[in-house]
Order: sequence, then C-alpha cells, then structure tokens
Amino acid sequence: GARIDGQFQVDVNPALPDGEPTMIPLTALMNGFVVAAPGAYVAVLEVDGQELARWSFHAVLAHPERT
Repeated sequence: GARIDGQFQVDVNPALPDGEPTMIPLTALMNGFVVAAPGAYVAVLEVDGQELARWSFHAVLAHPERT
C-alpha cells in the first residue's frame, strides 16, 4: 500500500490556554499516487502506529475506451 511519512511542528497559540486542543489544516500532495484499477479502496490515517481515521472511496474509470 501507499505510505506518506512526515514531521511538522506548530507554534503555541497565545490565545489558547495550555493543553487546549486546536485544529490545523493539513494537506498532502501525492505525485505518482496510482489507483491500479476501478474498485473499492480504503485510505487510513495513522499517527505513530495508531489509526485515527478511515475513509472508503470507490474509483471509477474517468474516460472509458470507446470500441
């Protein structure tokens, strides 16, 4: 399967009390990510080996060959 690794650091938000959770937008550009064939797939978000989220999606052929 595909794997994306990385590290990031965020600064403390002075408007929030210590320990207060906050949301940060996070995106990933996946050049070369290939879906091998139409069908059902699952993307899993893991951080430090712990599964945090799971998304199912279905890939379809965008431009089928004409016969």
